[in-house]
Order: sequence, then C-alpha cells, then structure tokens
Amino acid sequence: MLQKIHIEDIFLDHRSCIDIGLYPVKPPTIVSPARQYNEQEIPGRDGKFYEDLGTYEDITLTVEFNFRARNKKTVDQFFREYKRMIRKAKVFSKQSDPAVFYKIKKAEIGELDRGTSNSIGTFSVDFTFDPYAYLLDGVVPLDYKRVTWNEYDESKPIYILSGEGMCTLTVNGKSMECDCTDTVYIDTDLELAYREDKSWVNQMVKGYYDELYLIPGRNTISITQGFDLKVIPNWRYEP
Repeated sequence: MLQKIHIEDIFLDHRSCIDIGLYPVKPPTIVSPARQYNEQEIPGRDGKFYEDLGTYEDITLTVEFNFRARNKKTVDQFFREYKRMIRKAKVFSKQSDPAVFYKIKKAEIGELDRGTSNSIGTFSVDFTFDPYAYLLDGVVPLDYKRVTWNEYDESKPIYILSGEGMCTLTVNGKSMECDCTDTVYIDTDLELAYREDKSWVNQMVKGYYDELYLIPGRNTISITQGFDLKVIPNWRYEP
C-alpha cells in the first residue's frame, strides 16, 4: 500500500518530491556528524591524546521513497525518471526546516522493490551531504557592505569583482590581487577564480583563498576604488 499520509516533504534542488508523486516513507532525521580528531597514544600518559582538527565527517542520510505508476506509465519508467532527477540534484532540504539546505555530495540509489503490486514501487537512497547547513538567504549576491557582520559560523563566500585593471580585495587585513577584466568570481570554497560562463581565470588572481573567509562577528572588507564588489556570503551553521 502506498504510504503518504502525514509525511514530511523533501525538496531536491528546491523541487517538491511529493508534487511529482515521490513520497518519503518517514520524515528525514539529519544527525549531527562526528567531529574529526587526530588520535595519538603517548607513552607514560593515561588514555589517549585527541587533537581537534576543527573539521567534521560528512552527513549521511537514508531516505526510503515510494510511488505509484500513473498516466499509462509503468513503475519502471517512473523509477528511471526519479533516478535521473536524484542523481542530478545538488541541494537537499526538508519541509520542517525550510530556511536551510544541505549540499549533496553523492546519492546512491538502491534497487526497485515492487512488492506484490504492479503499480507501486519502493526504493531507498543513501545521501551523503556536506556537514554544514546552509541558509537560503546566504546564496544571494549582496553589496559587500551588507555582509560585514556574520551572525553564523565561518563561511566561504564568493566575491564578485567588476571593473577593468588591477584591483586589491582585502578581507580582515588579508589581500588578494586581481587583474580584472569585466567580471571575475573569486570562489573561496572551490578555491577557483572564474567568469560568468564558468571559464577559469586562476592566473588573474594572486593570494590565498582561505584568508578571505568570513569569520563569526565583525569583518572588514574593502576593494580598490573604481571597482564594484558583491558577495555571495554562503552563510552556514556548523553541525
């Protein structure tokens, strides 16, 4: 029997699964990932020494879905369509926590189970996420003066520089130089510089991407006069 009563919706790339006939069997429970430590045994010392690396394991989540064949399509046809959609998805969110999303690293799809029905199918997906919860409000380009206060955790923003010539981007006293032509995106998460068409221009920048992160609290940001700067802050919560 198809289970869909009182089920929390899941969104893949901000698209409702229930709207396309794909029903999560149970509400998804996202468990905080383990923090990563370097473990050492020191002779003559009780117990072990743990060095906090300041990083986290990935988040893993298994979701069971079921669906009903309809519109003269078979269960297998729907399964192929759902697999294609899930494999392409980059973002996961859930109805009970709509302000944040998770970045999908991979999705492993299990076998189709028809049970005793020719019209109902069930399958499971093992998702692996980046360990942080990202705010939807944090993926919108903003004037750099609006992102100097970070009320969340350390973030890895994208800086969007527009102008012509040599410019210097300075964040919290650390600088990156850019030989700018038109618009350049400085992506501190991917550690890449690229244009709007995604073509790489790493040779146009000089500096360290990890020095341009937005720390919790007050940040100072400046750009050479005559250049325009917008920032996609990528606000996020630690697990």
